[in-house]
Amino acid sequence: QKLVWLGQVRRLAGDLKGAEKPLRRAVEVAPARPEAWVALAQYLAAAGRTKEAGELAADMAKAVPADELPLAQAAVLEAAWQAADAGKVY
Repeated sequence: QKLVWLGQVRRLAGDLKGAEKPLRRAVEVAPARPEAWVALAQYLAAAGRTKEAGELAADMAKAVPADELPLAQAAVLEAAWQAADAGKVY
């Protein structure tokens, strides 16, 4: 998805302010796509907002298909520096 790509490129280029909007939009337009949630969590963690990143794991449970949820939730929790919780989900 182009919005995820754009947000990731901006984040990796150091444009944290410019990365958030496309990543949030990606989650909004395609909430069932786990890669959008993971990319948003990675952005939030890079911006020092790890608590907010960890909270995405619960939010995404309502939208991501059950067969894709555990791996995506674990990736979100890892991004949020919650390795113990990520291990439980794996």
